[in-house]
Amino acid sequence: MTTRTRGFLLLLGNGAVAFALYRFVFPILSGPGRHHVAAYGLALPFVGAAVGLLEWTSGLPMSRLDEGWQRLPGYVRVPVALAGSLLFLWGLIKFLGF
Repeated sequence: MTTRTRGFLLLLGNGAVAFALYRFVFPILSGPGRHHVAAYGLALPFVGAAVGLLEWTSGLPMSRLDEGWQRLPGYVRVPVALAGSLLFLWGLIKFLGF
């Protein structure tokens, strides 16, 4: 199986699980009159989907992507990480409707 195929399958599988959790489990956990339950574990399929997207688009396994990232000097890594984090948070806020 090629890396792109594996990444695509990771993206599809984890995306489907994430959608099902978001659609069916979140309303049960956060319904009216219920105690709010820490649902951090439900974010794991989103992480798997992100890994699948990276592997699918780049064609490299996650370990090789990590090695390349670790080889970058700090003055390159820090601004890229900050910009990526801010972009991710902005997208998350827009997606959740705040």
